[in-house]
Amino acid sequence: MKRALLSLLFFISLTANANVNLLVGFPAGGGFDILARKFSIFAEKELNTNIVITNILGAGGAIALTKLDNSDSNTLMLTGSVHHTLLISSNTPVEKYKYPGIFGESYFYIATSKKHGLTCESLREKSSKFFIGTNGPGTATNAGASMIINKNPGFTDVPYKGAPMQLTDLLSNQIQLAFLSSLVLNRPDLNIIANTSPKVLDGTPSWGECLGVDDTLRNQYMIVTTANSSDEYVTKINQIINKFTKDPETLKYFKESGIIAREADIDRVKKLVITEHKAWSKK
Repeated sequence: MKRALLSLLFFISLTANANVNLLVGFPAGGGFDILARKFSIFAEKELNTNIVITNILGAGGAIALTKLDNSDSNTLMLTGSVHHTLLISSNTPVEKYKYPGIFGESYFYIATSKKHGLTCESLREKSSKFFIGTNGPGTATNAGASMIINKNPGFTDVPYKGAPMQLTDLLSNQIQLAFLSSLVLNRPDLNIIANTSPKVLDGTPSWGECLGVDDTLRNQYMIVTTANSSDEYVTKINQIINKFTKDPETLKYFKESGIIAREADIDRVKKLVITEHKAWSKK
């Protein structure tokens, strides 16, 4: 009886708050934005309410996180591993937030322009200098660049505010390398040099084999909300995420995007987030 009453109160509260706000700290049209919109269409049917997506850019995701801190308890945020780097840089405990679910994870790919003609062998030449584009200090790609530079001092990190300018400079030879979050950009003018897993993926060597980096760098796609969100609300969102990650259309999109789907109950999600946070703390 108590559980049924709590569920009823949850749905009354959700109905009173006509819309659910979903914050995305990445540009419209990018991978995170596409995932957010696919999920919102699915979740609207499950919740029988509207989901309003707001893209909030700036400071490597820190502005979006601040917006979440000042939002109502029904607000959600889709984020990635940058969440861990932001919390670590500000000494904020991961337990400050609740984590309704993890969609999946993917590794990064290191790309170059085909006209550069670069190979793993040429990148290992100690006398050469290379510039690698990242999303700026405190971001996942910045951490990845640091790992490469530690093994290859000839590399220099060039921070950007977003992927579009990185790709423009990559193709114009202003920088030689850039991180891609997936193989979604299957463009004929790009060459994928390595991936940030410990093994060959889709015929692409690991960055350990290519650049001597003995670590792993992956992006964890997850939903975050405030600690004020009710347990009933968090559990409901978790259930919807698990349905979404099993949907055939979602799985098709994940396969095309290089995302490995995750499915876990709420307690398991918390353990996965804490484990990933500890891993990022050591990078």
